[in-house]
Amino acid sequence: MDREHLCSEETKDDECIILQSVIVGPSRELEKFSVIIEDINDNAPYFENSKISLDISEDVPEGTSLMLDDQARDRDSGSNGQLKYKLKGSGGVFTLKVEEEGPLIMLVVQKALDRETLDLYQLQLVATDCGEQSVIAPPQREIRVMVEDVNDNAPHFSQTGYQLEVEENNEPALTLLQVSATDADSGLNGRVTYRLDKRTSAIFKVDSVTGQLSALVPLDREQKSVHQLTVFARDSGVPPLESQASVIIRHRLWA
Repeated sequence: MDREHLCSEETKDDECIILQSVIVGPSRELEKFSVIIEDINDNAPYFENSKISLDISEDVPEGTSLMLDDQARDRDSGSNGQLKYKLKGSGGVFTLKVEEEGPLIMLVVQKALDRETLDLYQLQLVATDCGEQSVIAPPQREIRVMVEDVNDNAPHFSQTGYQLEVEENNEPALTLLQVSATDADSGLNGRVTYRLDKRTSAIFKVDSVTGQLSALVPLDREQKSVHQLTVFARDSGVPPLESQASVIIRHRLWA
């Protein structure tokens, strides 16, 4: 006899009563009586959706709550159908908050997020009922939390400063050196372009994409023996972040 089959799930918290008839005595009169079917814990909780994906910005404040759109269900009644939840795999970054009205299940950010450290959290929401002697393994619902990037990292040069020697009367437009900067952010936030200080842009040029530095005119040691430049690396985020490196160019002295 299956209580959940005989009584609909909508009435699971009420008594499951079925009417029966029996023929009694020599008169063979038909007697009717009610049978109350008591529940046993023979159904495991289940999630209608086995997986959920959430996107969250890495600069979200600690304490932010994210509503989970689906809670588990259990066809049993009473304590056998009452559910409790726990979270696995969060490493203390997220906790679970359950409000009895609804019930409402929320994922709470407990620690600051950093996409550059970890951009994907794979959590498990586990539901168990409150019945005794439950022998059915509790279900797990996978929660994938994707951490979205914000522009919180400035470009970083491979060197804080560059130095080189060049020959006098060098050929214009010839590449002298290549500067390089990287940005830990993603997308436009991590796209780097280069520029020079305006004070030296009439003599030198840096390719905005490749970082290749060249002289626009032949360099004359008698006019200036040392050139000090500042090259800037800027990302394409909003607002953009920028860093700088020095470049010192000296004329090569021949013995």
